[in-house]
Amino acid sequence: MAKKPNIKQLKEGDEYAWLWFYDEFYAPVYRYVTAKGVTDSENVTGNVMEAVAKSIMKFNGSLKSLRSWVFSIAHNHIVDQYRRQARRPETLQEDPALFLGESDEYFEFDFSPEIKYSIAKFSLETREMLMLKFVSGMSAKEIAVHLNRSHSSVRVSIHRALKDIKEDLETRGVKQS
Repeated sequence: MAKKPNIKQLKEGDEYAWLWFYDEFYAPVYRYVTAKGVTDSENVTGNVMEAVAKSIMKFNGSLKSLRSWVFSIAHNHIVDQYRRQARRPETLQEDPALFLGESDEYFEFDFSPEIKYSIAKFSLETREMLMLKFVSGMSAKEIAVHLNRSHSSVRVSIHRALKDIKEDLETRGVKQS
């Protein structure tokens, strides 16, 4: 993995900075796009990466705020993809739940069926917070910016959700590792 660059290096087109960017962001963005039920995740992820590269000159912030900015771009591309699909509906070859983004699809990565069951009980916004935190690796501050919420409300929501998951697993007699 390439060493962590600064924003100036990305703006200057430094090859190693962009290698770092790809290593740091491609997989989390791909997981986010896939978890949102996009049927062509690889293409949308590529479009997000391209959009970031084309608009990096407009970005004013630090490496820390870069993650929020990238995931905002990803979110916009996901919304655009759904709009395109709504205008030109395709015959789905897969289960429609994938297109609709059923709650267990949000957490197909590294989560046990028992945890998925617990997560499915939460509101869409809480599931989104958990996905951004544990699938995409965003901090509570980044999630707050992304969801236009206060930092403290995101921290509290995630804390409560984790507590509820733990209690649900204990109630159902699921052993936790």
